[in-house]
Amino acid sequence: MSLGPTAIRTDIVTRLTGTTSAGAEVYDSPILDWPDTSAWPVIGVSSRQSNGTLASMSGASFSRVDLLEIEATTEAATDALLAAALDTIEDQVLTVLLADDEWYNQFSQVSFTVDRLASIASTKRRGSVKIDLTLTQQNIEYEAAEPDATNSFERLEVETDLAQVDGEIDVTQTITLTGDPS
Repeated sequence: MSLGPTAIRTDIVTRLTGTTSAGAEVYDSPILDWPDTSAWPVIGVSSRQSNGTLASMSGASFSRVDLLEIEATTEAATDALLAAALDTIEDQVLTVLLADDEWYNQFSQVSFTVDRLASIASTKRRGSVKIDLTLTQQNIEYEAAEPDATNSFERLEVETDLAQVDGEIDVTQTITLTGDPS
């Protein structure tokens, strides 16, 4: 069984809460920019993309890659203080996750890239460190659900008609179910 994006995000938020200089200001999937009144620093954990690959033609074994972004944002009075604060929180986040064997060993591969952004917000500088995580899970097996005989139909017919109307192709499908699904 694999960990889906929600489970991965929730786990990361739980692990980061109270273990970095952001304290309790760690959020799952923040949508908007942080307001000026936010406590600093703050951390947001978001899913960016998931994809999978059939790993074996002989069975239902897949590999799955999830891309997540951890963004820590803070403010400081000077450029040097902002850079130091971003370096500190980057180190804290990576240490919490990568030094934890229980977390790290859930995946067959973990890689990351880090970007920094800075801007002047009123008299303070606001900056972010974005950590893009690529998390790979191998040999995931999905079990097929057993068919529910109480909700089956005796017959399914699909009829497709193609017609040309005013130079356009018109496709009509008729689906007929026979039987009692109760």
